[in-house]
Amino acid sequence: MTLRLPQDVADYINKNGEGMTYGVLSIVETLRRHERYADMELRGRFTPEEWKFLADSLNGTMTLDDFRFTPSALVAHNEDSQLYDGTADKWVVDLAKLNEKVAALTATQTEALYRRIEKFWEHPEADLELWAQY
Repeated sequence: MTLRLPQDVADYINKNGEGMTYGVLSIVETLRRHERYADMELRGRFTPEEWKFLADSLNGTMTLDDFRFTPSALVAHNEDSQLYDGTADKWVVDLAKLNEKVAALTATQTEALYRRIEKFWEHPEADLELWAQY
């Protein structure tokens, strides 16, 4: 495998002087650990109706870059979803309570929320009711 990386990225990967392969493996393992713990931290935070609201309102939405880590951007999305589509009413969600919970998320937890919803929509045959029990 050949990778073409900017020098600063290569330096970061090889910062411990262990070599590129070990550096990449270390970074990937650390990322996996961050993702796993962020996923666990989301469990029990939202009601099933709130998860359904989030899945419904984010369906087909690509959230990239820093927005993916910004709770206030998700709060704004939630408000727009209710304003333009009535999504909170549809799922009988108290939007103010949901947005309080979202605003309290860390950046990593916010990204985990997006990742969890994207995984759900990768399998549209999945049972929304079962998925929302998290």
